[in-house]
Parts: sequence; structure tokens; C-alpha cells
Amino acid sequence: MSENNFISECAEQRVYRLDGSHVIKTNAGVFYECWLDYFNSLLIPSRLLS
Repeated sequence: MSENNFISECAEQRVYRLDGSHVIKTNAGVFYECWLDYFNSLLIPSRLLS
């Protein structure tokens, strides 16, 4: 990702412009011990709200 395309950041995410209508959001994962913990954290709220 080019820093020229950088839009914003918050906590562990950074957002970059991909083209005129899309962005890419990267995640450093600093709040989780491993990537599996991160993915599980995404699943838990969606299951609770279903």
C-alpha cells in the first residue's frame, strides 16, 4: 500500500484508497494474541445477533 493512498487510521486499522469507489482496510491485530482470536471475535457478535 502506498502512503499516498492512505485515508485514515483508528486503533489497529488503517484505510487506504484502492480506486475511485473502493478502499482497503488493513488490520495489525495488536489486540489479539493470534489471528484465530481475531477471526473468532468477528464471529461471536454475528452469532449473538442472528
